[in-house]
Amino acid sequence: MTCGGSDEGRTVDPRPHRVVERRRWLYYLLVGLCFGVVDFYFHTFIQRWTGLGVFFLGLGVWLVPLLPVVLNESAVTRRTSRAVAAGIAVWLAAIVAYYAYLGFNLVVIGRASRPEMHFTSHTDPYYWSNVSYLEAYSG
Repeated sequence: MTCGGSDEGRTVDPRPHRVVERRRWLYYLLVGLCFGVVDFYFHTFIQRWTGLGVFFLGLGVWLVPLLPVVLNESAVTRRTSRAVAAGIAVWLAAIVAYYAYLGFNLVVIGRASRPEMHFTSHTDPYYWSNVSYLEAYSG
C-alpha cells in the first residue's frame, strides 16, 4: 500500500517503454546519418597523410559511432542481438548518408569527389595506375 492508496488492480501502460525504445533507435539512426556526412569530410581531410597509421585511422573511425551505441543498447536491453542490430543500423545509416551526401555534392553542388579517378583527369600522372589497379581487382 502506498501513501495515495492501493496500487492493486491498476495496469501499467506499456506505451511509454515503446516510445522510449523508438526514440532510442531514432537517435541511433541520427548518429549514423550524421557520422556518414562527417566521415565524408574526415576521409577528405586524411587523404593528405600517408602511412599505415592513416589506413587504421580511416577504418578505425567507424568504431567512433559504433561503440557508444552498442554499449548503450547492451546495457539497456541486456541482449546481444539487440546490440548487434543497433550497430548494424548505425553502420547502414552512415553508409547511406555517406553515399547520399556524395550524390548531393555531385548533383546539387556540382563538386565531384575523388577527382583523381574521374575520366577527365587522364593527364594526371597517377590516373592510369589507378585505373589499372581497379581493372585488376574488379573481376
